[in-house]
Amino acid sequence: MKTLTARPVAPSLLLAALLGLSACTMGPNYQRPDVDVAPQWRSAYTPGTVTLSSAWWRSFGDPALDELVRSALDDNKDLRMAVARIEQYEARLQISQSARYPQVDANGSRQRITMSQQRPVPLPANVAPTNNQYELGYGASWEIDLWGRVKRSNEAALAELLAVKENREAVVLSLVSELVASYLNLLQLDRQLELMKARVANREAVWKLLEGKAAGGAIAALQVAQAKAVFEEARAELPLKEYEIALAENNLNFLAGRNPGPIARGRRFEQLQVTGIPAGLPSELLQQRPDIRRAEQDLIAANARIGVAKAAYFPTLSLTGGAGYASTELRNFGQLTSNFWNYGPQIAATLFDGGRIAGNVREAEARQRELVIAYQRAIQAAFREVDDALARHKLLGDRIGVQQLQIAATQEAARLARNRYEGGYSSYQEVLDAEALVLQSQISNVNAQGNQLDALIAVFRTMGGGWTSQAESLAAGAPRQ
Repeated sequence: MKTLTARPVAPSLLLAALLGLSACTMGPNYQRPDVDVAPQWRSAYTPGTVTLSSAWWRSFGDPALDELVRSALDDNKDLRMAVARIEQYEARLQISQSARYPQVDANGSRQRITMSQQRPVPLPANVAPTNNQYELGYGASWEIDLWGRVKRSNEAALAELLAVKENREAVVLSLVSELVASYLNLLQLDRQLELMKARVANREAVWKLLEGKAAGGAIAALQVAQAKAVFEEARAELPLKEYEIALAENNLNFLAGRNPGPIARGRRFEQLQVTGIPAGLPSELLQQRPDIRRAEQDLIAANARIGVAKAAYFPTLSLTGGAGYASTELRNFGQLTSNFWNYGPQIAATLFDGGRIAGNVREAEARQRELVIAYQRAIQAAFREVDDALARHKLLGDRIGVQQLQIAATQEAARLARNRYEGGYSSYQEVLDAEALVLQSQISNVNAQGNQLDALIAVFRTMGGGWTSQAESLAAGAPRQ
């Protein structure tokens, strides 16, 4: 009978077998959830020439606005915090990826040691109770990723980094949209102040005219007093509007990363070039909106964390080793007899944990289900926001057309009221009421135009677009004032 002798397995074959086992990865692979996407927007419109990948704010043709956007992208504190947060998550990804490689540590020590001479086994006669000990060595360990724990951890860390980058894109989108809307609102307030000042000048001219007539005895002093009261009332409204303008300027400076101060204007409100609406389909929002992309990256990270949690059910296998020199005499430190070394595999497993691992898995799976719903909800919210902005833009445009007719009607009514008053058929109060309606309709029209511009900006904000990733370069390319 032959005797079978077991041959030692070559380390390279053992390593290859272990790496083959590492192809087993715990947890589900990510698949994008199904979403119900409408074929088109509810509010139909004719697209303009502007695109979602361009610096759309330049289409207003205002160099002062371009400069504000450039300053905000350079100095806005929320944006700078978002960039710093990206750097944090880049470091976290680096830390997570380091687990793929062997970890090597070095150590060295010098100690003065005294050993007890009162132990049951006495020290040998040639061993001094007090001596020095010098040691220098290194240790290494490498976890074999049998169950994909490291791989899933890296997937999660990468997705979390990408989610933070998408958050920065969302900050850019929100910042630019808010700044443009605030600047156009400032021009709108300027226009309202102009109309109010024109009203004050008109009231003053009427008051002076009536004062002259009263001096000649043509009219009673009561009408002069009434005219002066109306003039003072109109003038008292100016500081309130100027206060609104100061607040708007301070807000713009804050968004641009500046201290409070005046804001330079490039164009008047009525001189703005009104851009068209960009083309886009509901299905494109999944790639255009940074909040949707961020929600998906959060979902990818949660999906990978399930694999990390499930890998804890299985034992971990690591290759460990160490080597170095140790001696009681420094002169013997480098001799061959002073060296030491060890190597070998190390396995560790959890035998009982009272349900801790199972609880971690349940938590990870529930978190993943929550983020699936959050992702679907983000898409539905995006569809609603775009449709709301498109409908608002269209309906406010219709309202502006009606208000133009209203302004013409109030101006004609004011002309007729003045004629009646000059002909002695009515009191001056009728003229005041008619002129008040003219100013009110003019201010309402300016407000409606501002609201429509705000709705247009909301369209750009809600549609997202590729410009957010290159906003700084797009802004830098604008000509300076």
